[in-house]
Amino acid sequence: MSLKKPNTQRASQATPMPAAAAAEHALVQHKLVLETLLESTADFIYMKDRDGRYVFVNPAAAESVGKSAEEIIGQDDRALFPEEHARHIMEKDRQIMASGISEVFEETRASNGRVRHLHSSKNVCRDSSGTVIGIVGISRDITELKRAEEALNSSELNAAGARMANALAHEINNPLAALTNALFLLRNSKGSMSAEELLGTAQESLWRITKITRQMIGLYNRTAAARHIQVQDVVKDTLANLDLRIKKKHIHSETNLLACEFYGIDADLRQLITALMENAVEQAHSLMRIKLYSPAFASGDPRPEFRLIIADDGSGIAPEHRDRIFEPFFSTKEEKGSGLGLWMAQGIANKYGGRIRIRTRTAQGSSWTCVVVTMPTRRTFSRAEK
Repeated sequence: MSLKKPNTQRASQATPMPAAAAAEHALVQHKLVLETLLESTADFIYMKDRDGRYVFVNPAAAESVGKSAEEIIGQDDRALFPEEHARHIMEKDRQIMASGISEVFEETRASNGRVRHLHSSKNVCRDSSGTVIGIVGISRDITELKRAEEALNSSELNAAGARMANALAHEINNPLAALTNALFLLRNSKGSMSAEELLGTAQESLWRITKITRQMIGLYNRTAAARHIQVQDVVKDTLANLDLRIKKKHIHSETNLLACEFYGIDADLRQLITALMENAVEQAHSLMRIKLYSPAFASGDPRPEFRLIIADDGSGIAPEHRDRIFEPFFSTKEEKGSGLGLWMAQGIANKYGGRIRIRTRTAQGSSWTCVVVTMPTRRTFSRAEK
């Protein structure tokens, strides 16, 4: 008589879970994980229906307005925020639901006695048929980050102010010393220089002081009324002001100035043109060319802009300096450069939606620099100014 051994392998195996039960178990696990994530994150997560009423808020979102989730559900933003903020939030939500397009943006909210800066992402929520049934949002509190940025900007501004003060003190001190020395020699009739030479030195020093003062005033004189300006007249005025320096360096200037109009602040345009032409006079060896025209005359395209070209036969801009010429306080000139002229010129061009391009060559015997300024006839406001 033989005895059969029991099937220990089959007996030791667990009874498999039915498919429906396994699916339900997985669903419960996923729900627990999701709830844990929603409860543990510091981000504000919420959902609203088509009418802007909250149907879900996570603990962080509820805490941010000083209420419980039960107090918020069924309410709209008017129950949580001041009227103006609530109106803005609800209007933004309606726009997103109407367009069906998600948006990421920064917003400011006042609630629970505190102003918060938020980085928010909102998207529409749809049902199985694709119909929009509400909106879901995630907002991150970036208030502390904003404060840190402001503190950093303030620190950088103070540092820039200190550098500017030092540069200005140095720039103004040199021509003042030369002016004082020239006046002393004139008064005492001493020295090898003639009275005419001493007067020329004094005038040059005064010009440098005037230039620096004008640049500084130009940084803050931004409240004057805009008006129609004849650009060719500004170029002629600038050339007349630079006439003594041009003659002193024996520079031959060639001009071709067509009538062009600009609408803006007079001081802005004069400062831009003066900075670029002064730079050309300082760099030129013996020749400077200036051309003013409207591209519409050349191409038949009635674009509302003018173009000013200023070229000199100087030694050109070294390759290692070309990426830095528009930086504040950067200058390739050992004595006379404050490094503010090109920086301010570019700032003015950007303000009006214009641009400045520079082409240059440093080859010995054929070096040159050409500055091309393109400015719209009418001012194009930047996004920050709107």
